Amino acid sequence: MYRLIEILKTVSVVLLCAIAAGCDSTIWKGVEALFQGDRVHPDDRYLSSEVARTSSFQLASDSDVESQNSANGQLNMGAWQRVTTIGELDGTFEQTFGKIEDVDIDDSGRIYVLDSHNRELRVFSPSGTFSWSIGAPGSGPGEFIRPLSMVVGENGEVFVGDANFKVHRFTRTHNARLEYENSFTVEVEPVDMCAMNQALFIHGISPSNRNVIHVYDYHGNRKTSFGKIYNSSNYAVDYAMSKGKVACVDNTETVVFLPEFLFGGTRAYRSDGTAVWQTTITDYQTVSIVEDGNGSVTLEIPEDGMHTVASLVSLESPMVLVQVAHVKYNPTWRSEESLDDLICILVDSRDGRATRQTCQLERIATWDPSVAVGMRTDPYPRLSLYRFERDERMLVRR
Repeated sequence: MYRLIEILKTVSVVLLCAIAAGCDSTIWKGVEALFQGDRVHPDDRYLSSEVARTSSFQLASDSDVESQNSANGQLNMGAWQRVTTIGELDGTFEQTFGKIEDVDIDDSGRIYVLDSHNRELRVFSPSGTFSWSIGAPGSGPGEFIRPLSMVVGENGEVFVGDANFKVHRFTRTHNARLEYENSFTVEVEPVDMCAMNQALFIHGISPSNRNVIHVYDYHGNRKTSFGKIYNSSNYAVDYAMSKGKVACVDNTETVVFLPEFLFGGTRAYRSDGTAVWQTTITDYQTVSIVEDGNGSVTLEIPEDGMHTVASLVSLESPMVLVQVAHVKYNPTWRSEESLDDLICILVDSRDGRATRQTCQLERIATWDPSVAVGMRTDPYPRLSLYRFERDERMLVRR
């Protein structure tokens, strides 16, 4: 009976498309999959809607950008001065990275770089000089299996999320170095995390908990989980649709979450999990996941490429910076991501209002009031340190 109802619904959609003189390729793909016994995701039926305040945003053409810049303020590109680069193709071990997984800055301006390939955390001075490293491959105290995320807490503690469902906590010594304190188990792979109000907001989902944000205090006590994004009967589909990035905005006490692939749908929550707003990029090109009758899934990339989230960074409160990349695939299925054409979007964490910005920025990994850290991976992993001119700010208010 369920299949009959679905087919009747689809026939109705096809007739409407014919009357309206056409449907987009996603609908036709869904029609084809249904009659083959397959299911195509994303599907609106499984997309959770948690808030009443919703808005939409379109990736505008260049001619529209100038008029948008003033709405949320404007990125002050003239104030950015590149001062140094961290990372070399053929250099010392400290300057040669395997894969830069995450970057953060502490209150003293020290830069923390998590290298998942070498499974260690490297610390650099505010000027970009190597200071020390901590961590090693392994499962012992202070060792990493496959580090995925990292954040500096308010008191200078550093937390590293590991793929073995662990978070490792490092605290300051008398000489400002780090030492291993303890590890605690979390119920998801800590794909990303941020810190606010003495709590960790950890992103990840598991078969038993499809929420995307999980809150723990700094001692590993779980407080709550919230934020269901996609809720089908297939965990592999839900994982792909829900994987994304998270940012904490201290002054507004808001947690902003952005799925990498799903509709460009940005959401914000209070620290207790109350949903605040949702903003959707209407022309966000996403992948299709085809699920067959046995539950197996295949990924389909649009011929003209897809959008993906390059970064989500909390800036001068209440703004967050979203950078969207457009990725194409050649016949050998190797990614061709043009980081020179990143789309920069400022989002107000209070209400979700979004405006596209004029910017010629590489991917911004992290930011504080005096420095921004950009990141590139081609032809080798490296970071760029940008300082702001005296009395200048990253964001100019209008």
